[in-house]
Amino acid sequence: MDIYLLDRNFVRTELIEHGEYKSMIWTERFSAMGDFQLDIISTEKTRRLLKTDVFLRIRESTRTMQITLVVDSYDDDGERMLTVKGYSLEHILDSRVARNAANTLTAEPKWKMTGKPKA
Repeated sequence: MDIYLLDRNFVRTELIEHGEYKSMIWTERFSAMGDFQLDIISTEKTRRLLKTDVFLRIRESTRTMQITLVVDSYDDDGERMLTVKGYSLEHILDSRVARNAANTLTAEPKWKMTGKPKA
């Protein structure tokens, strides 16, 4: 499966073809955020392209994922590998400023409307 890298406007900018990476796990969930893991040989190009906050898509999915972790290490064979992980875009909802403010609708102060609205 081909992996498309997207810019901030969600426009395709780069392509990682099926044979370029060692393994790819793309997990979609119905009622929770999805996640992915990409293992690819670490080169100057892959280190430049695969950075945190980059968005990814695959043709077989309607989900967009965002890179949250990049680990550059050596595998058991001594080959330098990048392990790239992230979550589907639902994870950005956790960073909302008002996330915890809307937990209850009985918060103080309670508003009492008086009078007629003005035009």
